[in-house]
Amino acid sequence: MWPAQAVIGAVSTLLALQADQFSPDYISSNSTSSWHTFLAKRAAKDFFLRVMPLGASITQGVGSTDGLGYRDLLRAQLRAQGWNVNMVGSKQNGPMDDNDNEGHPGWTINQVRGEFSKTGKALMPNLVLLNAGTNDCIRQIDTNNAGARLKVLIDDVFTTIPGVAVIVSTLAPSRGNDSCSADLSRQYRELVADTYRGNPSIGMADLYAAINVNDHLHPDGIHPNDAGYAIFTSLWMDAIRKLEDQIQPPAPVVDDGPADVPRPPVPAPPPPNGRECNRTPGTVVDGTYVHEQIEKGILGSAKTLKRVDGKETDAASVFFANVVVLNNFFKRGEELDDRVTIYHGGEGRSRYLLSQNRGDGNFETDTVEFDVGIDCDVGNGARVVFADYNNDGMDDFFCVNSKAGVSVSLNRGGRPPRFESIGQVVPDQDGFTADDVRIAQIDGDGSADYCLIKDDSSIACIRQSDQGEFNGALELTFDKLSGIDKSRIVLGDINGDFRSDYMRIGENGNVLAFINSGMDQNNVPEWRDAGVITQGGLGVIPRDLVKFGRIYGSGKLDYIYLDENAGSFDFHAWRNTGKGGTVRVTEGSSDCPP
Repeated sequence: MWPAQAVIGAVSTLLALQADQFSPDYISSNSTSSWHTFLAKRAAKDFFLRVMPLGASITQGVGSTDGLGYRDLLRAQLRAQGWNVNMVGSKQNGPMDDNDNEGHPGWTINQVRGEFSKTGKALMPNLVLLNAGTNDCIRQIDTNNAGARLKVLIDDVFTTIPGVAVIVSTLAPSRGNDSCSADLSRQYRELVADTYRGNPSIGMADLYAAINVNDHLHPDGIHPNDAGYAIFTSLWMDAIRKLEDQIQPPAPVVDDGPADVPRPPVPAPPPPNGRECNRTPGTVVDGTYVHEQIEKGILGSAKTLKRVDGKETDAASVFFANVVVLNNFFKRGEELDDRVTIYHGGEGRSRYLLSQNRGDGNFETDTVEFDVGIDCDVGNGARVVFADYNNDGMDDFFCVNSKAGVSVSLNRGGRPPRFESIGQVVPDQDGFTADDVRIAQIDGDGSADYCLIKDDSSIACIRQSDQGEFNGALELTFDKLSGIDKSRIVLGDINGDFRSDYMRIGENGNVLAFINSGMDQNNVPEWRDAGVITQGGLGVIPRDLVKFGRIYGSGKLDYIYLDENAGSFDFHAWRNTGKGGTVRVTEGSSDCPP
């Protein structure tokens, strides 16, 4: 392992050589500038550098020994230069005091854009460090237009935060698909040099040109190792130096008050060595979730017949899922769930019919049939689930067998959608059935997790790894309630923060909710009691008549009641306009020893 400071010194010449390779007229390059002059302590400004590390797993620090990647070393270097630094983001990862970030493992460019749309305005950084696109390469998602999609994200940043400075990073090279990393890096260089020429508030950190696959990558061939992250730190520092005169004081936010004046410290218990210390706790920016809804009445275009061509459906066989995506530039959080109906019985396999959601509660009246690629034996205790398995923004098909094992068929896109089976991904579970299984987004990384409801009503989950596997152990995830009818437990995102919340549907259709506020220091979700968020009033109704779906494109689940008639179902919808509970931020401060 290379010492971080040694690596920083070793790349000083490299940075000077690289400066002219991608320096548009907004970067003042000087190949004769001294790195040691740069390291000389700068005069402190009277405002904080409020930094948002924005991206996916490399931003979080996956692949580094301490899981911090560049973040801790960068913060230390900036503080050594005289900056007051506040790292901001909705996530807290790793053993450092100021560990806030927006690094979401597995996320694509579009998903990073969707997250920024929710957190950027709340946190108002004055410097955004952007590294995104590796997962687009891994999943081969519209890579030819990656630069154009990144431009949409960058434009969102500039529009949301007037005066913000943005530094764009190229991708790390890859042992598995380096041609894609090289191509996206080329697109990014051209984007910054050409499209944003004349914008003095944007810079470039050319990671692809600075590290190599032999010395600077983790054994997984995707993420940098400690040496690679040290080089990445030096690239950020050099780019920040070039933009320093453009960085403006941050706007006041709940996090830190005007000009980031520190909050009064709150005494903390003394550490084991007996030394007294102070900590300032973090806060929740947008408060507790408060549910509000607008009744939209019957969705006429969503009417569903119970019988089609000799096959029949029931309420349990009606789903809302995002199975068709026509616009690759959609922003995460704007997905529209289509209506999917499964018809059983008669001759041949079950039929899957799609009615596409065109927005504002309007569905296509002409249905389209599609094949899910798996013969899911629902008649013998299996259950169907639609959820995003591989974090590409489209819902995939899950067949949960009678012994709680799961097989998956991936949605490859198109209209009608084309599905490809990848076989069984979760083995059978002793003592559990399909009715005990929930597929959810526990950690908000965009990939589905596997959960089991136990007899005591607690929930244990296996979170999907970055490699798309369920090879971990079941971990206790929720234990706030007991004695709950399993069939009335739903895991889904009610407040639009991409994490599944806990909902219990009452016999009269009301909903009791606990909001998933993200992972605590033990990597277990923190649950906040939101109380009864809908009052019901529908009388005693079967559980399957209550559905949730993203009908209106807000990123939040809307409430749907299936009004059963003699030969059809009508859909009565309530649009979710609730707010709050989505952002956990601030690192607080501490003078306690690490």
